[in-house]
Amino acid sequence: MHFRWLAWPWHAWSPAHAAGSADAADAFYAAGRCGGAFFDPRSFGDLVGASGAATAAHVDYWSGGLQTDELPGHYAEYVLNLSEVCASTCWAAGARYWEVSLDRELYFPSWIQQAQQLGCEGCLELPAKVQALAPLMRVGLCTPEVCSAGEVREELLSGYLMHVLGAAVAFPVPTEAEAQVVELSHWSRFELDFVIAGVDNCGTTSLGRWLQQLEGVEFSRGGEEDESLFAHDRLLPYLSEVEAFNSQWRSSSTLKGLRHPSLWAHLRARMALARIQRLRVLLVVCDPLSRIDKAFWWYHICNPSLPHPEAGPLLRPGTCYDSIASALEPGFLRRFDVRRHLEHVQRLFGQRLVVLHQEHLRLQAPEAFYRVLLFLGLTAPEWCRLARHNHRPGHRTDLCNNDTLVLRFKEALAPEHLACLGHFCGSAAVCIVS
Repeated sequence: MHFRWLAWPWHAWSPAHAAGSADAADAFYAAGRCGGAFFDPRSFGDLVGASGAATAAHVDYWSGGLQTDELPGHYAEYVLNLSEVCASTCWAAGARYWEVSLDRELYFPSWIQQAQQLGCEGCLELPAKVQALAPLMRVGLCTPEVCSAGEVREELLSGYLMHVLGAAVAFPVPTEAEAQVVELSHWSRFELDFVIAGVDNCGTTSLGRWLQQLEGVEFSRGGEEDESLFAHDRLLPYLSEVEAFNSQWRSSSTLKGLRHPSLWAHLRARMALARIQRLRVLLVVCDPLSRIDKAFWWYHICNPSLPHPEAGPLLRPGTCYDSIASALEPGFLRRFDVRRHLEHVQRLFGQRLVVLHQEHLRLQAPEAFYRVLLFLGLTAPEWCRLARHNHRPGHRTDLCNNDTLVLRFKEALAPEHLACLGHFCGSAAVCIVS
């Protein structure tokens, strides 16, 4: 992955030294208001200095990727911080920050070889430099406030590429198929007060339904699971996403929540949420054996008796299994190693996190609900129905009919479960930690 294009030690084209390419320089200075403002030598260096950071990071929810790093957060924090620094520098100057996605194989091959024959400065080395680029480049570009997405592509992008690749020859304007330009925003601009972030299959649906009864609370997507943070792997959200999300709220005075039971396990998602000021996180933990049956059917079994629930590509694994016995494979059990993920959530949110045990919700529902209301700053209602809700009831697998398999799962999962409970709950049989 190329995190910073502009770190490459190549001679760079700029409006101030377009020697040998007078036609190209004249073309840029004759550009519209967007191009004229961007290539103005007085501001060009600052705009380019806030550009070039990667805007996407490959995330594999099931194996490898950022969220399964043995030191969760270190590498991902670096990548996200780099993108944030560029964007924040850009916004502080009153400019706009865009994601530019350029398809290397569509844009360059039709003309790059011909450039070698021109004898211009840097033209001979140009094909090798192009080949060093990622096949699909996604980087941030800081532009003057007057620029639109179309103007960025038509007036700026070819000149910016010339600067990055140190080429004096004029590059053609990319077509819409070759390059897409979308404006970026920041996670802190989401209007969101709390999330029910997991753990999946531990009672998050019940907790969400309880809170949904309150007049002063509203949930995104009407209280259903919201996959907004799994729509793509960008390090910053699109401006259009933020605006669409914020437009759904009915009132400015309500407490606004989002529910998705897998947020806890996804490093990029939880780091994004941590950037929303004052956001509070509710987590429900439980015996991993009570989760494994549903989770296996939910994501992994081939040809289930009931249709799989819909899930985005960042959540759906690429393989399936015929038998739940396959869940004993180390690669699958790794998904249930919750402790290191929850410890990272705790480091990110500190006093903005509350952890409940599923048994507390079941056996002491009024007390648990009251503690949640207190944590969120809500007044207890005169009446509220605290029923248990199963997101998808019915038979899923034959795990409960296989005593031998149940025992093997207990033996495999017990150390992790006890370590997690010991960290968050001490010796309590049921717990709520704030």
